[in-house]
Amino acid sequence: MFERLLKLTETGSSQPNRGAVLNTDKATAVLVIPSNGEPHGVIQWHDTLVLSQETFAQQKNITLTVVRTKGMIGGVIISYETVQALTVTQANEVIARPGADYITEKGVVRLGEGEDVANITIDVIHVCHT
Repeated sequence: MFERLLKLTETGSSQPNRGAVLNTDKATAVLVIPSNGEPHGVIQWHDTLVLSQETFAQQKNITLTVVRTKGMIGGVIISYETVQALTVTQANEVIARPGADYITEKGVVRLGEGEDVANITIDVIHVCHT
């Protein structure tokens, strides 16, 4: 969209060739209004990597945070589920197993209009390998 200055009604002076004038080289401005194709927001994890490490066997709650950006119109319902990874990314990693390394969780979190953060808690089982 363009915005253009067309006419100057008051120059600030009643004398000819005195007072304010329009600079015709800079009389047009470009106004860009980016469209928001996602008025309800974009949902993503706050952290994409969470490390849970213990020196002794125990079950521990881990809180994962979901955030909504780029729009907060209306409420949204986000479904989640813990699933076993198919591959590892590092040579020294082992795929975590449901029931042995974590408790399988499945549920929903709700973000109301204007809300942008929700927490999900999962249970991690730490096993000592000695």
